[in-house]
Amino acid sequence: MKKLLLQFVFLSLSVGISAQIQNKQTNSPTNVEQFTTLIRDNAGLQHLDMTQPASILQANHLSTYAIQKDNAVQTMLLDSVVTKNGSNVNTTKEVHMRDAGNRDTLIANYAWNAGTMKWDLNMKNQMTHDGNGNITSSTIVSIISGFTFGSLKYVASYDSHNNQTLKTNYSWDILTSSWLVSDKTSSLYNAQNKDTEDSNFKWIANTWQITDKTSFGYDTNGYLILETNYTENAINHQLVVDTKNEYMNNANGIDTLMTAYTWNASTSLWVPNSKTRIMLAANDKLSSIISYNWNTTTSTWDNVFKAEYTFDSNGYNGTYIIYMWDSASSAWVGYSKSEYINNSNGIITVSTTYMWNKATSVWNKQSTAMYYYTPGTSSEIPSISKENYLIYPNPAVNSLYISGLNKLADVSIMDINGQMIYESQLQSNTVDVSSLRSGIYLISIKTMDGNSVSRFIKK
Repeated sequence: MKKLLLQFVFLSLSVGISAQIQNKQTNSPTNVEQFTTLIRDNAGLQHLDMTQPASILQANHLSTYAIQKDNAVQTMLLDSVVTKNGSNVNTTKEVHMRDAGNRDTLIANYAWNAGTMKWDLNMKNQMTHDGNGNITSSTIVSIISGFTFGSLKYVASYDSHNNQTLKTNYSWDILTSSWLVSDKTSSLYNAQNKDTEDSNFKWIANTWQITDKTSFGYDTNGYLILETNYTENAINHQLVVDTKNEYMNNANGIDTLMTAYTWNASTSLWVPNSKTRIMLAANDKLSSIISYNWNTTTSTWDNVFKAEYTFDSNGYNGTYIIYMWDSASSAWVGYSKSEYINNSNGIITVSTTYMWNKATSVWNKQSTAMYYYTPGTSSEIPSISKENYLIYPNPAVNSLYISGLNKLADVSIMDINGQMIYESQLQSNTVDVSSLRSGIYLISIKTMDGNSVSRFIKK
């Protein structure tokens, strides 16, 4: 499940997708490993522009903004994010604490208590790092009515190139109030530090049992063009081919088309499932994204959703609008809109989201998020990744498919108010969302290179 082109590239903050540092989790309200420093130099601009501050509401944690000056990096460190609903009433708050190297060690998430008119702590994430800044452990706990419960924990190790080679997850045992090992993922890399294979295991009967794996293929330029997923056969417990994703890239390695297939064991043929087409404007700025599903009855591609992007006068994201395909009228219908205010350096200061009201044909404001920063410095200059991510289909009915991710990944889903709904390490390229209620959700994809956050719609 690697290169995750993120159908809603609108998602990740000013950097979520393209500018990623070597971290494995995310800096979201509940998971705190999002990248910690964002560089906006000439080398990275064309890619960063694709993922400028997007509506991440609670999960929009633009951890830091950085520009190279002299021999140091001047940064803006994210202190807190306060979100209000459409009526301008406080809903959630996120607060960051850091070590001497400006790396997040604690992120606390609060909910507004209208009765006491105070912020109530409801979740926190404590992290440790190695000497290279890689996150070696992350422990997330929830606080409910004064009681603390484990939510998610992992321990990770890296090779000399900062590639995450092993990640072990733990689950919380309510009966013993302790962490128990649950699953792990090991990764192999080639000489170019590209992930070539991920194997997932579960701890069963005091032994590790493989459950699935994903292999990755690259072109001569090192761009991901193929990922093949294998799952365990329930009868003989052998790994068998299940799905694959094929990618087409432009000259700069940015995905322009992703097509997903499912293996039909009866016919021994690959069956189309869905595809996403990405249109780019000048300088590889994201122009629009259109998602399609394969219609097995007509053997044609059916429109699903469309996202259109605009930029402000400085080239930073200004708005993006999502449209849904209405088969009855054979037309695109407005669904949601996000607007951003950035300072002169491109740092997001305010994001506002709207939903389309069909009855009144107007945009109704849903929420506003305000970002607060502190100046800081760092002697390290993180590398810029040229990966792009993609989630599909969007809207989703039963499953979300993730493709294009070039590293091991963890996924978490939050509702529009920032409440955690789902957390897990990806065991395949599919996330089951069938139990979610209809509405808008935030999905966070975390890798050792950083994090991207986006919204998806559950029908």
